[in-house]
Amino acid sequence: MRLTATALFLVIALNLIAPLTAAAMSTSKEVSLGAEISKQVDRESLLVDDPFLNSWVKGIGANLAQYRAREDINYTFSIINSDEINAFALPGGFVHVDMGLLNAVSSDDELAGVMAHEMGHVERRHAVTLQEKSDILGVLIGVLSILSPIANMLGGYGGELAMTKFSRQDELQADQYGLLLMSRAGYNPRAMVDFMDYRGQPETTPLTNATKSI
Repeated sequence: MRLTATALFLVIALNLIAPLTAAAMSTSKEVSLGAEISKQVDRESLLVDDPFLNSWVKGIGANLAQYRAREDINYTFSIINSDEINAFALPGGFVHVDMGLLNAVSSDDELAGVMAHEMGHVERRHAVTLQEKSDILGVLIGVLSILSPIANMLGGYGGELAMTKFSRQDELQADQYGLLLMSRAGYNPRAMVDFMDYRGQPETTPLTNATKSI
């Protein structure tokens, strides 16, 4: 029996996705990747070495990390001398906080909310799975392009829309996990909501596999 184009597409796609899923990035590889990117970020940035500020950030980070789900990850926290009101998380638990954020928050609870959100990205492996999702999407579009000229459209707008959707889902998951994490650590979860309202909608920008979100 001859397969239809749609059936053939499904057969090929399933066979291609299986090895990609099985080859998901291990924790050791994730940490190695994050460490390498973190070194690059540190080389290209001016880090803040003020003992008081570092004690503040690392203290809150350590408190939050006590309640993490991924015990295979050891978090590290650094401060970048930038006026941006921002923070980002790299694969493997490397969290960077901008000086502008420290000047913008009005309490430990607000800072904990931002940091817990970033840790949520790491806990849910968003920076890693973003690349895995992109690879799978590329495979599907590539297979479909053999069967239909419409696939050329998917390679542009379709792919971008799919990845945007994933990103919004990731942000929502990080918010939910962050609220749970900061609550368990004894911080007021309302502070995250108040700070988000003050800052407006969070913006996500890829940074060499980092998730930059506040």
